[in-house]
Amino acid sequence: MRFFVVLPALALASCGAPDGAGSSADAGAGGNDPGISKAEFDAIQAGMSQEEVTGIVGSAGEVISENEMAGTRTVMVQWEGESGPMGNANAMFQNGKLIQKSQFGLE
Repeated sequence: MRFFVVLPALALASCGAPDGAGSSADAGAGGNDPGISKAEFDAIQAGMSQEEVTGIVGSAGEVISENEMAGTRTVMVQWEGESGPMGNANAMFQNGKLIQKSQFGLE
């Protein structure tokens, strides 16, 4: 019987890059933690530009999905919660404007 050690390798690959390596989630001009707090999440509203959201959160987050179809560009951005990896927030932008947001476990 053969056993393959594939799952642990996939789990390690999904852990992400070390701090400052290849991530766009660097601290913003305000010097905020690169993560997002519940207060910052609550402050972002539908219709805001991606730049406005970045200014509130203090970092650009990590682009996890991009698509352009029929002249509509859609970008999904994710932030880790400031309190650690158990919380996160996602924001979906179409043509540079926030259309949807969601969060789990932010404090």
